[in-house]
Amino acid sequence: MENVAVAAVSSLEDNATIREYLELRLGPQHILLPIVIPLTVLYVVVFVSGVVGNVTVCLVIARNSHFQTPTNYYLFSLAISDLLILVFGLPNDLKLYWQQYPWRLGEALCRFRALVAEATSYASVLTIVAFTAERYVAIYHPLFLQTTSSLTRAVRIIAIIWVVSLVSAIPFAVYTRVNFVDFPVGSGRVVPESAFCALPMDTTAVSLPLLQCSTFAFFCLPMTLIAVLYLKIGMRLRSQPGPGQQGRHQRRPVHRMLVAVVIAFFVCWAPFHTQRLLVVYVSPSQWTTGLRTLNEVLYYTAGCLYYFSATINPILYSLMSVKYREAFRDALCTLSKTKQRLSAGEFDAGATVVIVGAGHSILDNTRLSTLKPYSIVQRVDTEEANVDAAADIAMRALIIQTVLRVRPNQELPLTPTKSEADDKDKSPIKEISSDKSPLPSETVV
Repeated sequence: MENVAVAAVSSLEDNATIREYLELRLGPQHILLPIVIPLTVLYVVVFVSGVVGNVTVCLVIARNSHFQTPTNYYLFSLAISDLLILVFGLPNDLKLYWQQYPWRLGEALCRFRALVAEATSYASVLTIVAFTAERYVAIYHPLFLQTTSSLTRAVRIIAIIWVVSLVSAIPFAVYTRVNFVDFPVGSGRVVPESAFCALPMDTTAVSLPLLQCSTFAFFCLPMTLIAVLYLKIGMRLRSQPGPGQQGRHQRRPVHRMLVAVVIAFFVCWAPFHTQRLLVVYVSPSQWTTGLRTLNEVLYYTAGCLYYFSATINPILYSLMSVKYREAFRDALCTLSKTKQRLSAGEFDAGATVVIVGAGHSILDNTRLSTLKPYSIVQRVDTEEANVDAAADIAMRALIIQTVLRVRPNQELPLTPTKSEADDKDKSPIKEISSDKSPLPSETVV
């Protein structure tokens, strides 16, 4: 009986020693509540606002042919990347705040998490490089853009971006795994409760070069290139002669919007890559108390900004464009009204039937992978016709990085096709005329 008691006490002492050792090697298993509760609230707000904002951006672009321009194609791709970051990354990271280890989701999900995290971040920065280069070419070599199909070129570039991003992220998926701590050290006896998903730091010959290449190839180099291109764009616009003054004023809102996206991306991602460089260049023997504190601060800051970067773009669009705020509201209202009308069966003989969606289902736009090649029939009462026509004009003029040189309060003239002109008198929707002079023709951005 005495031997059993001694063994029990020894076991408790061993468990206490293991917990202390794991905390020394991996940090605390549970983050303090005064830290984790505010982080949880912040993450939930970021998740909801980011998903709603990016889905709305995709919805507005996908269902309206007037927004299907090269610049908006790039922004559609950026919104998809942000959605993937939020959906596949944020819930798991929030769970890790509440319990940092052990990892209980298995080896496959561990590797998939690494693949998605790296691929989406690469796609984001390469998309920003692409639309920056597009604007640079439009300013410096406009004739080149007129010899190629803008939309086809944008689709091909976006496809290449995602292929390059996925291929570049494969090494992280290959080498990331579920790691364990052994106790005693060097005994080979792993502690199951120590499981964590990460690149193994014991194989520094692979892990450190991967982190280093990722930071320089997909952050430092692209951001430097973007800065140089926008600097040259600004110099060219400022050096234009007097007759180009109107063109410069018309370009500025678009440039400001895109520059704001670039700056937000840099600010949100800099702490993340700074923490990576700390791991790369600070050896285990050089980690002082001050560096550990800095690393902890960067860990929380980088995590928040990492996901905030996937939310901020729709916010920027709304803050910098009154017309985008209107389109944002109209898109949500249209979706809500369409669902209500479909569920209520309000298709009657006195209603004017309009085909909307440009071949896409409004109801399915919240799940982009389920878009089908059909349209939704929406009921529009005749007395609402002029209101919808006005909303359509606003939708054409408002969007994010509009390629039209439109001043904030300037109306967009309608340019109907020949068939539309022939049927003009037959349509229940009356065209809203404007006494203002016609706008410059659309140019590629």
